[in-house]
Amino acid sequence: MTECEFCGEDFDSELKLQAHWREHEDELNSHQEEKVKKAERKLEEKKQQKNAERKRMLGYFTAGGAALALVIAVGLQLMSSPAGKQADGLNLEGEPMMGSPDANVTVVEFGDFQCPACRSFEAQSFSRIKQEYIDTGKVKFYWKDYPLTQIHPWAQSGAEAMECVNRQNQTAFWDVKDTLFRNQGTLSQSNAHSQITDWAVEEGVNRSDMNACLNNGEALSEVNQDISDGQSNSVTSTPTVFVNGKSVRNSYSSIKAAIEQQLR
Repeated sequence: MTECEFCGEDFDSELKLQAHWREHEDELNSHQEEKVKKAERKLEEKKQQKNAERKRMLGYFTAGGAALALVIAVGLQLMSSPAGKQADGLNLEGEPMMGSPDANVTVVEFGDFQCPACRSFEAQSFSRIKQEYIDTGKVKFYWKDYPLTQIHPWAQSGAEAMECVNRQNQTAFWDVKDTLFRNQGTLSQSNAHSQITDWAVEEGVNRSDMNACLNNGEALSEVNQDISDGQSNSVTSTPTVFVNGKSVRNSYSSIKAAIEQQLR
C-alpha cells in the first residue's frame, strides 16, 4: 500500500496514488504535476484496453451463441422422422394437392415455409418428383404445414397465409409456394401476410377474400390441425416425407425408391 503524503489515504499502486494527487492540485510542485498527467494517461490507456477486451469477449460469446443457434436450427431442419414408420391415418381432406386424384401413390410433405432445408427440397427434389411422377399421373402430392416456430419467427404467419391461398385457389397455392421459396429471404414476421397476399393476387386470388380468411381464424385452426397430425405421426422436423403412409428419408433418391416400390 502507498500512502498519500497530503491526506494519508492508502492506494494499492503508484499510478493510482499519483492520479489521486489531482485532488491536491494546489499543493503540487511542477514535478508532481507532471507525474499526475502521466498517471492519468496510463490509467486511461488501461481503461481503454479493458473495454476493448470486453468487446472482444462479447463478440466471441455472441458469435458462439449464433453458431450454436445455427447448429440447433440446422439439426432440427435436417433431422427427419424415423424412416419406415407407418403413419397413423394422415388427414388429407382439404389439403393442397397436386397430381391426378386417381394416382396409386400418395406423397405427403410436412413442411415449413421459412425452413432452408425445405427451400432446398423444393428446388432439388420436389421439382424432379413433379416432372417424373406428378406430371405423369403416377403420384399425387400433398402439402401439410409444420411450422417450427421455436426457430422460425414468421413460419406460422406464412403457413396461415398459404392456407388462405389454398382455400381460394388450389392451383394458385402451388404457384405462390414456388414464388415464396424462391424469395424466402425477403419475408419477415411483419410482412409475411401482406407479401404472400400480393403474390396470391398476381395469381388471380381476390385480395378481399384473402384478408377475410386471414382475419376469421380458420387458417390458424387448419395449421394447428396439421401440426397436431404431424405430432401424432412422430414428425419432429422439416421436410418430413411419407410415401403411401410410410415415412422415408427426405432425399430425392430415397423418395424415388419408395415411389418405384409402390408402383411395382
